[in-house]
Amino acid sequence: MKVLLCCILKMENHYLEEWLRHYVNIGVDKIVIFDNNDIDGKYAESIFDLDYVNECKSKNIIDVHPIPGEKQAQTRCYNKCYELYAKDYDWLMFFDIYEFLMLERHKSIKEFLSQPKFDAF
Repeated sequence: MKVLLCCILKMENHYLEEWLRHYVNIGVDKIVIFDNNDIDGKYAESIFDLDYVNECKSKNIIDVHPIPGEKQAQTRCYNKCYELYAKDYDWLMFFDIYEFLMLERHKSIKEFLSQPKFDAF
């Protein structure tokens, strides 16, 4: 089972490292970030020269797609994510940078999604 998480980053850089760590720790295989930060070119990857972000990039865990200053981009970005990645992943999730999925009874997202109630999906 392969799980992808897609999000749009819009001036929420202060959440990025904690958010990435959380989703990598619960077993997400790929995180796709549509970076909609300011139009001056201050993308997440240049603002955050954090070791963990670079580690994720070097392990091909995250992909960053710059879309600076675009308005009302959510539907377009999520559709693009689906077009680019759906064939390679069993599950696609869409969460905002400040949203954290908490698994109370499961150790990983894959364990959670392996429940019989999700078989039809």
